[in-house]
Amino acid sequence: MGIKGSLAKIGTKNPSYKHGLSRKSLTYFCPKCGGQMSKGTVKQCRECYYKTLKGAGNPMFGRLKLKKKYYCIDCGKEVSSKLYKRCQSCASKKNWQNSEALKNRNYSGKNNPMFGKKRPEMLGSNNPNWNSELIICPICGQRFYANKSKIKNTKNTCCSLKCSYKLKEVTYKGKRNPNWQDGKSREPYAQNWTEQLKEQIRKRDDYTCQICNKKQKNYNRKLHVHHIDKNRQNNQLSNLKLLCRSCHSKEHRGIEWHNMMYQSRLKKMEVETCVPIA
Repeated sequence: MGIKGSLAKIGTKNPSYKHGLSRKSLTYFCPKCGGQMSKGTVKQCRECYYKTLKGAGNPMFGRLKLKKKYYCIDCGKEVSSKLYKRCQSCASKKNWQNSEALKNRNYSGKNNPMFGKKRPEMLGSNNPNWNSELIICPICGQRFYANKSKIKNTKNTCCSLKCSYKLKEVTYKGKRNPNWQDGKSREPYAQNWTEQLKEQIRKRDDYTCQICNKKQKNYNRKLHVHHIDKNRQNNQLSNLKLLCRSCHSKEHRGIEWHNMMYQSRLKKMEVETCVPIA
């Protein structure tokens, strides 16, 4: 609103003009008791309004139920809620008596009523959670209990780690090992097969795997130098290339062996579909 508009509504020109009297200067009276009121918008004074709320004048009259009272079981004093059986003073006395009684009791050793007693109905195979079977260790011949799922998943279950290591030495030695390649691992390398030659190949191939392009700085270990014709005596530079660990194992064992291992792992995980390694 501009200045001209505001001047046009001053004094008698204002539609709210009441003979020069403002609302603050006016006095209002209650129509019921005749007492003075602070506002003219209120129909009655505060005292008259509170009188109407008493008894039948209250809109909630007859709807509210009387609050039930609860009392202490020891002294009969009134309690604020049904959750409390005793008042505060009686509850503190009761807690003190219980704490003193617990201090004087001694359930250790022979004082325990269950001392020297067992529950025969819950021991061993009688326990509903029992899931073990008595077997014999194939190495030391000791009898021990093992979980049924462990016996099912492993061919030979041993009583300890020492026995399991000894079993692996016997069962996976020489031609029994699935990685056996007619004793090629025992063949000696040529005399010029040194760390300097390996480092020369790594620099030549820029420290990258020649199959998957994996960098040695991202691999956190040195890359392998592989003989292309798989002859350890042939250390010519054209017969050597740089490979990562996984690609090196694929070159020696073949892609079929890796697919077989991958599928066997998926079967253990109970996965129906398997994707062979490309």
